[in-house]
Amino acid sequence: MKKTVFLLALALVLAQCKETPKPEPAPEAETAIGREDAGKMAMETQVALGSTLQQIIAASGPEGAIDFCKVRALPITDSVAQKHGVAIRRVTDRARNPENIASEAEIALMAQLRQEGADMETLLEITEGSQTHYYFPIQTADLCMKCHGTPGADIPEGVLRILADRYPADEAVGYQPGQLRGLWKVSVPSDQ
Repeated sequence: MKKTVFLLALALVLAQCKETPKPEPAPEAETAIGREDAGKMAMETQVALGSTLQQIIAASGPEGAIDFCKVRALPITDSVAQKHGVAIRRVTDRARNPENIASEAEIALMAQLRQEGADMETLLEITEGSQTHYYFPIQTADLCMKCHGTPGADIPEGVLRILADRYPADEAVGYQPGQLRGLWKVSVPSDQ
């Protein structure tokens, strides 16, 4: 496992096509940001998105969740990132939003995590130039199934129509609860 993760980490470093922009450090940041801190940031982002999504679904149904994810998910993610002076992204090999498409190396990492089993404790840390990237698995929950589950079984017809209209190249369906959906990528300036 260690050798495989090391090889995937090396492949990720070599295959990274574009450099993540260097975020401005948070004014109150006086100590180094490490893997535990990055994990907390990923979880903070996930909780912020999940709790808001639950409210939207309760008020507007899964149809309302589509607009939320399209319009408000990225600003919520960015607000957590700015608060901590880091960059936070979601990456996936089966994207709905083209901005979330993983690199080839990240896709290989997800394939390896699926093969070996991933949980929220799984982490990969890669330093590349002036950035250290921390990766944490994103797993599907029951809440996700109304938009990411099996079409015709989990996903209501109204939601399928909206998804087809707004995301004609959507690949983010067919999941079961507990499956690896993607990765949180927390990028930190290496000098922190």
